[in-house]
Amino acid sequence: MKKWPIRAINLNPERPENMTKRSNWLRLAFAALLFTAPLMIAQSTTATLSGTVVDQAGAVIPDVKITVLNTATAARRDVSTNPQGDFSVALLPPGKYSLRAVRTGFARIEIPNITLNTNDEQRLLVNLKVGQVTETITVDASTLGYESSSSVATVVDSNFVDQLPLKGRSFQSLLLMTPGVVSGGTAGKEAGQLSVNGLRTNSNYWTIDGVSANTGVASTGSASVNVNQAFTGAVPGFNAFGGTNGLISVDAMQEFKVQTATYSAEFGRQPGGQVQLTTRSGSNQYRGVLYDYLRNDILEANDWFANHRNPQTPRPKTRLNDFGGTFGGPIFRNRTFFFFSYEGMRYRHPVNLSNAYVPSATLRNDPKIDPNIRALLNAFPTSTQPEVNNTQLYPYYQSSPMNSDSMSLRVDQVLNSKWTLFGRYAYAPSNQQAWTLAQLQTSETNQNTGTVGLTGLLTPSLTNQLSFNYSTAGGTGNTSIQPVNGAVVPTQAQLFGGKAPIGGNTTFASWNFFSSSYPNTFNLSVGDQTQNASRSLNITDNLSWSKGKHMLKFGVDYRRLSSTLAPKDYNMSVSANTLSSLETNVMDSVSVSGNRQATLNYDNVSFYAQDGWKVTPRLTVDMGLRWELNPPPSGLNPNDLFYVKGWEDPTTMLLTPQGTQAYSTDWHALAPRLGASYELRKQAGWETVVRGGYGMFYDLSTAVAGYSIGGSLRSSSFVKQPVPFNDTILAPIPDRTYPTTPPYPATLPLIGLLDGYTTPTTQEWNVALQQGLGKNQVLTVTYVGNGARKLPRSYSLLVNGTDSTGAKIGFSNPNFASGATVRVTRNDAGYGDSSDYSGLQVQFQRQLHKGLQVLSNYTWAHAIDTASQDTQIFGYLFPSVKPQMTRGNSDNDRRQTFNIAMSYQARSFNPENIVLRTLNTGLIKGWVFENMFTGQTGTPIDVTLSRDAGGYDVNSITLHPDIVPGQPFWLSDPTVAGKKYINSAAFQLPANLMGPVQSVTQGNLPRNYLRAPVFWQYDASIGRDFKLTERFKLQYRAEMFNALNHPNFTGYSVGMGYYSPAFKPSPIPSTFGKATSMAGSGGQGGLLGILPIFSNGGPRSVQMALKLVF
Repeated sequence: MKKWPIRAINLNPERPENMTKRSNWLRLAFAALLFTAPLMIAQSTTATLSGTVVDQAGAVIPDVKITVLNTATAARRDVSTNPQGDFSVALLPPGKYSLRAVRTGFARIEIPNITLNTNDEQRLLVNLKVGQVTETITVDASTLGYESSSSVATVVDSNFVDQLPLKGRSFQSLLLMTPGVVSGGTAGKEAGQLSVNGLRTNSNYWTIDGVSANTGVASTGSASVNVNQAFTGAVPGFNAFGGTNGLISVDAMQEFKVQTATYSAEFGRQPGGQVQLTTRSGSNQYRGVLYDYLRNDILEANDWFANHRNPQTPRPKTRLNDFGGTFGGPIFRNRTFFFFSYEGMRYRHPVNLSNAYVPSATLRNDPKIDPNIRALLNAFPTSTQPEVNNTQLYPYYQSSPMNSDSMSLRVDQVLNSKWTLFGRYAYAPSNQQAWTLAQLQTSETNQNTGTVGLTGLLTPSLTNQLSFNYSTAGGTGNTSIQPVNGAVVPTQAQLFGGKAPIGGNTTFASWNFFSSSYPNTFNLSVGDQTQNASRSLNITDNLSWSKGKHMLKFGVDYRRLSSTLAPKDYNMSVSANTLSSLETNVMDSVSVSGNRQATLNYDNVSFYAQDGWKVTPRLTVDMGLRWELNPPPSGLNPNDLFYVKGWEDPTTMLLTPQGTQAYSTDWHALAPRLGASYELRKQAGWETVVRGGYGMFYDLSTAVAGYSIGGSLRSSSFVKQPVPFNDTILAPIPDRTYPTTPPYPATLPLIGLLDGYTTPTTQEWNVALQQGLGKNQVLTVTYVGNGARKLPRSYSLLVNGTDSTGAKIGFSNPNFASGATVRVTRNDAGYGDSSDYSGLQVQFQRQLHKGLQVLSNYTWAHAIDTASQDTQIFGYLFPSVKPQMTRGNSDNDRRQTFNIAMSYQARSFNPENIVLRTLNTGLIKGWVFENMFTGQTGTPIDVTLSRDAGGYDVNSITLHPDIVPGQPFWLSDPTVAGKKYINSAAFQLPANLMGPVQSVTQGNLPRNYLRAPVFWQYDASIGRDFKLTERFKLQYRAEMFNALNHPNFTGYSVGMGYYSPAFKPSPIPSTFGKATSMAGSGGQGGLLGILPIFSNGGPRSVQMALKLVF
């Protein structure tokens, strides 16, 4: 195998070669294709500038020399018009350009200030006039061209981003400026944060400089989050706060573009939004920024619920400091440039005063207690409170520190007139910390990424771009003892009773002192909780071929993910229930468990061919075909993956042989794309363009196979164990083995073999009308629709289970030990999920003109699906939870949304009157006003109840009630949040709820039928520039989020209870139907949502900033 190029891209060369022959040939084919560059192309963030040159009579002019110059770096590209008078310059980095057209017998044309954004396909009509070449005519670029792409997209540049108020300087709120984009709930599992046109939140593909940024990894050990989404490259690398700062600092971003529908074959891998971030590069001028943003609770409002408690809960103390800067310029003028960015954030999360108990001084010094145990007692802070029952009260208040850093360096090199090279390295560590006495729990997320890109002209009509990216991400969680307030840090051996465990990479110990029957208890938990990691290799190569009226592109994009899930592989829990247990040094109980740690490899390859055909001067047609290949994952260790065959009959199913793949590679994932744009009217500034498109898109299919890397390798319990513990307790976890004969262990994480699984498919279509409203404004009205099919839906079933009385439950199968659970993910007809979306989207955009810049959108849409998450688990073989029974409004359904962002820079004037001139300088000049408003219909509310699964599943069945005719859904009450609540009398239990589980059906209340109140928020900012010298200016800004302090409520309590024929149900709680929190309060950071302090929907907050610009 060493002779094959595959070794050059193998991230795990030590991996045993246990692949099937088909998989071997597939990987070899991938490698061969990768290294045949530059014969292929993949998606990039560059732009294309093309056009036609005509004379005054409208006749085309061949052999015109066209020079395109980057005004920042002086990098130039030279081409000539073909016999049809057409020219095309591809793979241009976003930025400002000028164009020069020269031909003998005609006056030279200069077109300055051409702005190219990410993936622009801008086309110009250049008119040459008869004259001398020495004559120069300058033309306004804004009156010459239009965007010929048929995709639905929104671009926001760095100038606009820099002006608008951004909470936490994370740009999620700006992404909402894109029609069809809404915030999606994480529910503790869904990590993508944003839904695009009703699709699932983990269906979006993020890139930075054209390479994958879907490198998210969680700092928890939860397999449902890590394996299903982050581990498969389905979500971006958010930092520990849940923000985008870990991907790219706002100040290092040139612009971002969000493509939401029917984008060309150049883009794909996932069917949702294509979020493309482009980084800034240096120029021929040295430029820089230093800044500091501050937030303090004295300027902020209190939470609505805190104000309405009796007594009121005081406003929590908040301290946030966001600081950093950028610096860029030339290393060698016109040839080598650099751009450096750093952003640091220090946040002290407020916590309320807590009362806890710690060991008394007498107990700490008790000579009867083993020194190792006394070391643990001394790991608690000391107290001056009176001793009671061997404990002392310890009131404490310690804010939770949270830290984030993001730094990047980009270097650009102009090799010659045909080739350019760039390299970028970024490092972004971040963490959340929380105190419990002297125990400091830390969740840390680290992102490292390096990208190199080479762009050049192979021939005057053939342009190539090769990109290479290698990224690593770490998600770790640990708890340590800190020497604060008298606490003494114990040794590693003392944490485990005097001897460290033998082996183990992620070790953790929990000590519970005194039982619940004892008056006062205290606990100690220390060690590593998880050490997750992910490595990503992404290679793309870009080729564009200008052939007459055709812009041809061909492509390949290869990505390999190597993801490690490493929860606690040695976890000890000890209980000492009485003083006698401590003084005799015999612990009442000791339990030891060990979770499996495993590494999975995922390969994704995409190919495509695309043709942008300029059929007529007014009509452009885009045609393309994309081929997605997503082979099933492979384990680094042959014992990492366990699959079950024959699960259709749970009573006879068996474990598959070692090395079996989860499903067969889908070789038929071909995605055609077709789009067109037609210029109805060519009047400068008032152009009318009609666009339309259709496309098929595929999603990642690898997520469903990775659940089987979870599971426990050891679970042992001991009683009355003396300290130090014996080697049996401290022994390492057993090696992973693959069972070959039944009965198979119950601790195996079992996945049903997916014989009929195919790649999830989405079809998208749109038609749009774009109308220019002057040379700086454009209005676009678009109809967008999509239908997603073959979406994964997970089911679970229980084998050989027992209930609390010892009675047998679940399916009986002699091939498995008791209590085995099998998870089956299906997307075949009748068992897979589906979704549908249709929407009318209106967008108005005004480029900066006369000080005013505006971006606004309105969407009227409906999103329907059978399930909005692929982490949700349904009971197997229950008619009530089949997809057709759960079809309803999507969790991501927002019927109407309206967003507007506006920036106004006060225009200055220079009157002759000295008094007016002084007033202008002192009161008007330099002021900037920014406003953002977002409003939407309320999020869906799903009223449900739960029914036991009749012993066939460990999970209960989620059902909907029946509607009581004549009862209103909402009742008014001025004392509750929102002044209204959901009426419990409007619902009743389904008639057959207590019958046999196979006969239970859903009630007639549709899923997600009710809605929370309308959500809206207004953010405002005011600032001023003070000119210090010719090169330096100082900017002051004050930003208010939810400036009007409008409370937006969520968290409605709508569970009607748990029901079982075995016991009498509890009454519906008095809190039913009432809001329990303000919007934006549920995020936990990392992949569990953005922290509340940075989310929309909370109480009013104020952010102050100073910037030094030079």
